[in-house]
Amino acid sequence: ATGSLTGTATITAVNTANAVVMYLGNSTTDTTSFIGRVASRLDLTNSTTVTCTSRDNVATKTVSFVVLEFAPGVIRSLQPGTLNIPTGQQSNTATITTVDTAKTFLVWNNQDSNTAGTNDQGYARLTLTNATTLTATQGAVASGGNITTNYTVLEFF
Repeated sequence: ATGSLTGTATITAVNTANAVVMYLGNSTTDTTSFIGRVASRLDLTNSTTVTCTSRDNVATKTVSFVVLEFAPGVIRSLQPGTLNIPTGQQSNTATITTVDTAKTFLVWNNQDSNTAGTNDQGYARLTLTNATTLTATQGAVASGGNITTNYTVLEFF
């Protein structure tokens, strides 16, 4: 996203039932904002589009990603989603369709935040808690904003 809240990139067509976007990092020209506010999250919007979302349009952002497309019959379950940690909470959970945790890979597609606090309030980690639950947890309770993180739960045969 360059100076806006969303931006898109056109990619070679993929089968979305067998493909996942993976965040590789981002940079910005902003030198003053809290890191959580200039971070960007990614979605594989459709077979030819990756969408980048950021809370602030304070500066130019350059986001890197790769889209991996697996051969048919490799992926049992592909569950992309968004998980929000509301203001005043330190964690939140999302319910997913049951997976075999021994054959499941969690892809973190970064996050954005509108909190104005410290870095422990602006970044969250994701955990595949059990076969049906994903948990996002930040280092401290943010009193002034929320965190939205994107993920894909990828289960193999």
